[in-house]
Amino acid sequence: MAPADDSATLAPHLPTLGLFSLAGRVAIVTGGNRNLGLGLSRGLAGAGAHVLIANRDAASGEAAEAALREEGWSVAACATDVSDPAACERMAACAADRWGRIDILVNNGAVRVDKTAAEHTAADLDWIMGVNVRGVFHACQAVYPFMRRQRKGRIINIASISARKGMVRRTSYSASKGAVVALTRGLAVEWAADGITVNAISPGSIASPERPADPATARYKMTVDLIPLGRVSQPEDIVGLCVFLASDGSAYLTGQDILIDGGWSLVMRPMSMP
Repeated sequence: MAPADDSATLAPHLPTLGLFSLAGRVAIVTGGNRNLGLGLSRGLAGAGAHVLIANRDAASGEAAEAALREEGWSVAACATDVSDPAACERMAACAADRWGRIDILVNNGAVRVDKTAAEHTAADLDWIMGVNVRGVFHACQAVYPFMRRQRKGRIINIASISARKGMVRRTSYSASKGAVVALTRGLAVEWAADGITVNAISPGSIASPERPADPATARYKMTVDLIPLGRVSQPEDIVGLCVFLASDGSAYLTGQDILIDGGWSLVMRPMSMP
């Protein structure tokens, strides 16, 4: 007997997928011009959103805008230093003036100083906290009035596995990302009544398209040996989770820090050990 042809009985459309559509929504991605940020900008645009790329360097942002527009997406760029509250207000106004609303904020912009704790200067720490913590707070404050008026909004803060694990020469970065997680939880509680959800994504190791790692190096091999899935992530690996958190599919999820690390946080010894 020939197998049944299921295609004849399939529904003409799949309404559940509409939960994850971002069609017509407006998203801001800080640090959206390169690496993970560019991947998230592309991913949100691919789900239907209008995307504002906000980053410090105007030329780099404009180049990212041009590249994504060439792919057919609705994208604009706005030079923004998130450590400056006034710049964040201009960023929000830029998105609202262009598209009439703000639905999604992805706080991805961050900096790092690779020094031991003893080597850090006060200026180093002020810079890291100014961008990674105050910058997230300022950006959230800037979009809040727009989301409150709509009685709906999605804020996604990019934290890090570093908030949960100590790492040599990354203590200040870890501290800043721990603060981002705490900020996420506090805002989630404060702004829930306004219809705004606030969640965090904590990636593990992410490959940099601009500076690809050499798989032949000992450092790379050691890192991968700690990851059960056997590879570092690509920016594209984070897109699905980001789109979910930006969509109606996550309407009842707030205040969470979601680890997406290929299983790195689960292991106590290298995978190659017998």
